[in-house]
Amino acid sequence: MKYFPLIFILFLFYGCDDTKLTDIDEQDKLIPDSNISFNKHIYPFINIKCSQCHNDNQIAGSLSFTTYQKITANYRIVYPYNPSASRFYQVLNPYDTKYMPPFPNPPLTEKQRKAVYQWIKEGAKNN
Repeated sequence: MKYFPLIFILFLFYGCDDTKLTDIDEQDKLIPDSNISFNKHIYPFINIKCSQCHNDNQIAGSLSFTTYQKITANYRIVYPYNPSASRFYQVLNPYDTKYMPPFPNPPLTEKQRKAVYQWIKEGAKNN
């Protein structure tokens, strides 16, 4: 019984299929530096990396990231044209006290963080 926590942790790390994470991070090269599309560039990695906790059943922090409308419903979360004022972008900074996604979940890549910044800077359009 004393080994149960260790076995559980090992199962957790080795039993998870990270194929989706690997595939979504591999798609970084498809993210342009400008003209960011929510549907093509932002939503695919948000759906995999954020919607596990921020969904319609488990609304962590009172946020659901399952649709564009839910992601952009609150100007404190996504403030179009102003990434610095958008909490969604702020928490992607590793130095933020509420850094997302929390450990042990894999963080967004630098390219993904830049895409969120640029998407908000371009007006956080539903495109």
